[in-house]
Amino acid sequence: MQTQPIDGDFYGDFDDDDRASEFFGQEVGHLVLEDTAAPDPPRFAIRKGANDIGRRHQEGLFPVDGHRVDLLVEGDSSLTISRKHAIIRDIETWDAGSGNGTCFANRDNREKPLKLGVRYDLSDGCIIRFGSVRFRFVMVPAFKQWLDSRLMPSPPPMPHPPPPPAASGAVFELERLRAEDACSTVAQLTETIRVKDSELQRHVADKKANAALLTVKDNTITSLKQDNAAHRTRIVKLEQQIATLERERLTDERLRQCGSAAEIECLMGRADEEMGRLAGFKRRAEALHDEKRREEEESDRMCLACKGREKTVTLPCGHVCYCRECYRRILLGPPERPADGDGNGDDEDEEMAEEPVPPRCFCKTPFYDVLPTFSNDGDYVLTRPPPRGVRTAYMRVRIKESPTGRQVPLWVRRESLVLHVKAALYHDISKIHLIFGGKTISDELLLAEYGVLGGSTIHMIVTRW
Repeated sequence: MQTQPIDGDFYGDFDDDDRASEFFGQEVGHLVLEDTAAPDPPRFAIRKGANDIGRRHQEGLFPVDGHRVDLLVEGDSSLTISRKHAIIRDIETWDAGSGNGTCFANRDNREKPLKLGVRYDLSDGCIIRFGSVRFRFVMVPAFKQWLDSRLMPSPPPMPHPPPPPAASGAVFELERLRAEDACSTVAQLTETIRVKDSELQRHVADKKANAALLTVKDNTITSLKQDNAAHRTRIVKLEQQIATLERERLTDERLRQCGSAAEIECLMGRADEEMGRLAGFKRRAEALHDEKRREEEESDRMCLACKGREKTVTLPCGHVCYCRECYRRILLGPPERPADGDGNGDDEDEEMAEEPVPPRCFCKTPFYDVLPTFSNDGDYVLTRPPPRGVRTAYMRVRIKESPTGRQVPLWVRRESLVLHVKAALYHDISKIHLIFGGKTISDELLLAEYGVLGGSTIHMIVTRW
């Protein structure tokens, strides 16, 4: 849409061509009322020249050369049209300072307001809104054809051929024929362009009509889908009501088959007795299950060797399998066999003797030369985290074995003796040497005397002789 600032008079100025044209003062188009269900909507004539668009005009509000167009529409919407709303001059329009404004609507029904003092071109079939009332601008076919003929660019003038030589008359005639053929070709191309333009306009109009039909069909489909969903919901409710009525009917039939009220009461009593018997079975089964679970927990706490004392030894693999006495007995191994004769065995027998098999956990991890941990009967050293109530009285230290680098956590008190720690670490305390701060610590002193704190690391060396 082309726009340009208004020049000259506010209502537009006429040139001599407009006054001399055959359409001056005649109808060049109509404003047809939109958004109405009437079969024959109101039409307001637009004449050649300036047209003052308003609701109700008064004398002396427009020039003598202008035409009055009173948009008389039923309803309150006509009150939104100002008395002097807009100006339409041929195929141009502009707002005349209206109160509610003037807008154009495109194919997507998106409106574009007209700026005051700017001209806008009108096209055949465009929608323009004055206030809240929408109109469609329709051109008269004769004026549209006349306008197309004026807007169609004229073919460029053919250059005059040079004068032929006087002695060559045949060449001059040939050039003249060629010029006539070129002029006829240009005329044919111009007519073809006009035909294509009219076909394009018809195609655009058909496309708009098809878009409107598609919109109507989409709305119809949406309404049908909504109705279908409502019908389905109603059918589900009816099916639920039918199922409820069927259950009630079956219940009534069963009660009639049972007989009198006494028989029904007897059946209810039998049912209560059966429920009581089943509840008793359930209680006995739960009691047996709890007893079996307690026995399993008790057996899990007992030593795997003696089955009489609680497990206290945590092996390096992480499993707790034996008590302290059974662990010592397993480490000592079977008793030594006495030597033959005078106590000196043969060299061959010594070479043929098998090496002792190291003891293993049930996970097949040997613990012949590893560091075990024991729980102390006294509360000075613990191998597991203490209970919540006495947790603040203990501190956690790490025992690091050299040279293997294995670490064992212990929970000790500051008043614990070094001897308590050794007894909790190994069955033979004479083979253990504890080192803290680069010094060997004595068995009869307290850990606090050496400055052992929570998180400290005590190094341990185990000798095999």
